[in-house]
Amino acid sequence: MQVGGEDPGGGTRWAHMDDVVAATPPGSGEWLQRVSAGIRPACESAVAAADVDGGGLALLSSRGVRSVVFTSDDVSEVLEDLQIDLAEGPCIDAATDRAPVMAGDLRDAKQTYAARWPFFLPRIDALGVGGIFAFPLLVGPVVLGTFELYRVARGLLDESQVSATVESTDVLGRAILDLSEPPGFGDMGGPRTFVHQAAGMVMLQIDGTIDEAMAYLRARAFVEGMRLVDLSAEVVRGDRHFRKDEE
Repeated sequence: MQVGGEDPGGGTRWAHMDDVVAATPPGSGEWLQRVSAGIRPACESAVAAADVDGGGLALLSSRGVRSVVFTSDDVSEVLEDLQIDLAEGPCIDAATDRAPVMAGDLRDAKQTYAARWPFFLPRIDALGVGGIFAFPLLVGPVVLGTFELYRVARGLLDESQVSATVESTDVLGRAILDLSEPPGFGDMGGPRTFVHQAAGMVMLQIDGTIDEAMAYLRARAFVEGMRLVDLSAEVVRGDRHFRKDEE
């Protein structure tokens, strides 16, 4: 199953579904389906809280592979798939810049949307989408993926809608990381102790709290498709170091 297409700069930017699964945390090929089912209620609540017409969520591996795990309707599915196929669009920019992209009026000639997304915009013209709002799913400096909202009416989201969506992305990020841990991992004394030892070292490296350090470890293991315990082993051995501003 093809997930993407050609990079406009040459070469294949996106891979096949087998590569997507391989880039996710260790486990069976059912992992993506498990994540999709696990986060669907929170995604639907986030779309409703923002009072928009639909939304979608895609995960992003450290190799640049995007995998869509939630779409609320046919329009959001097309929006997500096109950005994978074309390697451009609001979600691509949000992940690259690690900042929200707020395109309230896609047809506003005063904006640079046409220059930024020359292939994406013409392809969505028939969908009747007025505005798209893409938010990165961030854990520290690590981008887990993107959460995208769209609506038919033109205009920016108001402050309460933005605030609600940012809060939702925090919830979604934690939920995705929770789903990435193997079942029963928390009950495994040896590996869990080892992970906490690494978290203590990372806490000092980033000058943060133990919760922030654990989040850094889990997020980095997630995007690199590593087991948390294996990444922790590299930290304890001194093979891996973290910085608060690392990308």
